[in-house]
Amino acid sequence: MYHVLIVDDEIHAVRGLQAGVMWERLGIGFVHTAHSMKQAQEVFREQPVHLMVCDIEMPQGSGLELVAWVKERYPETETIFLTCHSDFSFAKQAIQMNSFDYMLKPVDYAELETVIGKALGKVEKEKELRSFEETHHRYRKLWESHRPVVAERFWQDLVHRKIPANPQAVQAHLRAAGLSFDEDALFRPMYIRVQRWHKELSERDRRIMEYALRNVLEEVMKEVPGTAVVPVAEGGAADRRARRPAGRRSGAPGGTATRSFKTAISICSAISAATSAIRRGFTNCRTCCGDYRRWMTTMSRR
Repeated sequence: MYHVLIVDDEIHAVRGLQAGVMWERLGIGFVHTAHSMKQAQEVFREQPVHLMVCDIEMPQGSGLELVAWVKERYPETETIFLTCHSDFSFAKQAIQMNSFDYMLKPVDYAELETVIGKALGKVEKEKELRSFEETHHRYRKLWESHRPVVAERFWQDLVHRKIPANPQAVQAHLRAAGLSFDEDALFRPMYIRVQRWHKELSERDRRIMEYALRNVLEEVMKEVPGTAVVPVAEGGAADRRARRPAGRRSGAPGGTATRSFKTAISICSAISAATSAIRRGFTNCRTCCGDYRRWMTTMSRR
């Protein structure tokens, strides 16, 4: 139900509007009254006001001054001005204050009801628009929070051959994921493999350490646009063989990881390539690094 405020210093004019307008038929459940700018301000502080029907000429603060105050603090409220003067200067000021309409006293109640209905229709449309914008903003924030997950899934699908290795298919999947890279953009795949932990770890502890290692990689690469750190897991025979120490044949261990995580890692970097050729670089690095159980794949944009 809508709330309406009638503001007029003439008490009989306020009572006439209260009795003459079919408020309930217009969907208005509350009709508040005020006889001065100060009283009207008190109503605004205590009640929601969707529409104000206001006299222009009032002592102790005119209707124009009141509307200026309302527009600054309650911009959703619509205003219909009432006045005894037909001088165009009053109408001009009312228009400049973005009032909904300007009517002369004595007002015809049926005509006023028509104007009130239009004003409330505008209030409803603006309410729906704000609701839509709030919903859009909320889903936009939700989408932004999920973008890293979507990007990770795209690279995983590309590496695991779920996306055909041709530019058209890759671009189609990028668009579907809401990601955008230039068609001629080049990426350098970097593959980081845990060679061995320096002490025996339970499965739970190993996952915790891998999670911490991933966070370090993301922190290091966060200033590089277009970077994604993607966990790549393999199963089957390769996974079973990788449970044994893999040795050092595939590269030099990273110093930071060795000191901070008590582990030895290997880093393999392929040459920069287009998105559709990333899988080939992945395959080459996998051959270089040998059997593995869990990798961190970093797609570093060049």
